[in-house]
Amino acid sequence: MKKVFAVIIISIVPALSLIAQNQTPAKKLFAEFQAGPILVHTNQMSGILSEASATIGLNISSRLSAGLGISTIHFITATPYLYGKVNFADLEKRSIIPFLSVNAGYTLNFEDSATPNDRISIEPKIGLSFYGKKKKSSFIIYAGAHYYTRVLPTIGIGIGF
Repeated sequence: MKKVFAVIIISIVPALSLIAQNQTPAKKLFAEFQAGPILVHTNQMSGILSEASATIGLNISSRLSAGLGISTIHFITATPYLYGKVNFADLEKRSIIPFLSVNAGYTLNFEDSATPNDRISIEPKIGLSFYGKKKKSSFIIYAGAHYYTRVLPTIGIGIGF
């Protein structure tokens, strides 16, 4: 539990200092919820597990976002993470926006194991955001790779506000 609090504090402090110094004036807040299957193949198990994540953050510009989030794989892990996203098109000009995002955090594994599996994880994703006419919410599809003990391929859908 101490590790979770340490990761959260370490994640929040740099963001708060940037906001306090007004170095990254945010246009607005955003929230994203994503879910999908993740392919797991380890010595202990093989198969498809569910993955879900929730992210909140700031739209720094129309093409760059940053935030904090938490994710889980089949409710046997919890990963507080830092989030970064680059949009490859301008939202004012298009309603379908390709993007690249990265979650970087510390995964806590709740499974009983002889060796501890808590470690840093990184999850890059590439996908598309489909915005409605008012461009206040989006439907998201993505594919990515979760780098944890091994590379775990992932695909999924989500919604953004």
